Amino acid sequence: MKHVLSIAFLVIACCCTTAFGEELVDGVEVNETGKITVENVSMALLHMDGDWGPSRQMDAWSIKAADGYPKSTKGKWEFKGDFSLKQGGKAVIEEQLVIKSKRKLQLSMKFTSEQPVSTKVLAYVVNLPVDEYAGKTVLIGDEEVTLPQECKGQQVKQAADVKSISIPLEKKKLNLNGKFHVYIQDERQYNGNCFTVRLSFNPSSGEIKKSDFSMTLEFDK
Repeated sequence: MKHVLSIAFLVIACCCTTAFGEELVDGVEVNETGKITVENVSMALLHMDGDWGPSRQMDAWSIKAADGYPKSTKGKWEFKGDFSLKQGGKAVIEEQLVIKSKRKLQLSMKFTSEQPVSTKVLAYVVNLPVDEYAGKTVLIGDEEVTLPQECKGQQVKQAADVKSISIPLEKKKLNLNGKFHVYIQDERQYNGNCFTVRLSFNPSSGEIKKSDFSMTLEFDK
């Protein structure tokens, strides 16, 4: 097994570096908290409470794995654990990655809490480093969206009922497929160093006890 070194109205520092991880398919790594990394693109769950307080899956302090997790079997990687919330209390997150082919993964996530959790945002977030992605174009559905060279405000793009997103990598493209409500934010507005692409859970706001998210990750050569 290969090992590698791997929002809203508050400043959320983007995590654009990798941590020690397990490679699932060529170029896709997952660390012990379930954060996915593809080259310098990182992905993980984000929760923002009723006061916009952030809790992020990629922060090791916020995650405590359940006994026996994460676990990996042939063709599948799974995580389950407690997720500490900024406002206090905990939720449980479950994550499953299923290898469909050498270039395709299926991601499924669940967020559950015994008590309703006040939520402004519950999303799966793709972090794109500004140094690499400013001026580049991503495909949101059929629409080309160029990420700005200079920060022009917080919102770059918002779109509902999006079925596909295509992100350029160094030598290939990462295609995300599902049913998305997309919000792209320029974190330079808050002294960050990434563009964040938020893909909403269902439900994604309100008083939440159960919510889920799924998509496929696939590469074009």
